[in-house]
Amino acid sequence: MNQINAKTDDTVCPSPTRNYTPNRLPGTRARIGLIVLSSDPSSEPEWRDMAQAGGTDIAIHISRIQYNSNCTPEDLRAMASDMTRAAAMLPQSLQLDAIAYSCTSGTVAIGHQEVVDRIQAAHPGIPVATPISGAAGALKHFGASNVAVVTPYTDLVNDTIQAYLENEGLNITGINGFSLTRDVDMACVPVEAILEAAQESITSETEALFLSCTALIVVKDIPWLEEKLGMPVISSNQAMLWETLKSVGYDKPLSGFGRILESLG
Repeated sequence: MNQINAKTDDTVCPSPTRNYTPNRLPGTRARIGLIVLSSDPSSEPEWRDMAQAGGTDIAIHISRIQYNSNCTPEDLRAMASDMTRAAAMLPQSLQLDAIAYSCTSGTVAIGHQEVVDRIQAAHPGIPVATPISGAAGALKHFGASNVAVVTPYTDLVNDTIQAYLENEGLNITGINGFSLTRDVDMACVPVEAILEAAQESITSETEALFLSCTALIVVKDIPWLEEKLGMPVISSNQAMLWETLKSVGYDKPLSGFGRILESLG
């Protein structure tokens, strides 16, 4: 397996009055900026759990974007105006390799390309990942055309998720939501309820399950869900990290969080 070379830190300077060789910054292979909603209790701990499987290879640096935690298309779209400021709070001195925006429904409401453009206004040319583009890529990686979807959202938001995935060429065999609007409530949905909703969305044609929303706390349960359902299970946080690591050439499998992260390398 050919792994990418360890990063160097040529811009890190030693003390002008002491003689020593500076340590490298954390993240010897990947330094990632993560823009998290101000009300999101889930993305940061889920990403740190997954990144920890890479040891010192991966460093995550967090910025927060203003959001009123009212999951409607209008309020999701309102985050666009704060996107460049939130990205700029991740300074150039961190030498980031990529930036991810941690909101699935927000990306759909704003538009994937607009998210990329607004982040790159602060970090020109940097790779940008989102949960929905990561999920679409992960599903295609498995060759899954027929997909079941579970979300914590209302039907109105579910309709926008389904339309995005269908525009990506995917057939939705069923979609179930929990009619929640606040991130703190979404974070408290138990995996047993997610499994029940998934089983209601799965048909004989279903080839994979997508769990849409970075507020869902589910990455540690994905291997269990995959065993129960006998198919790949993709979550927003997991797929977003997969897309981010792929964009920077990281090729070390991360175990314990489902098949897609184990496919790295």
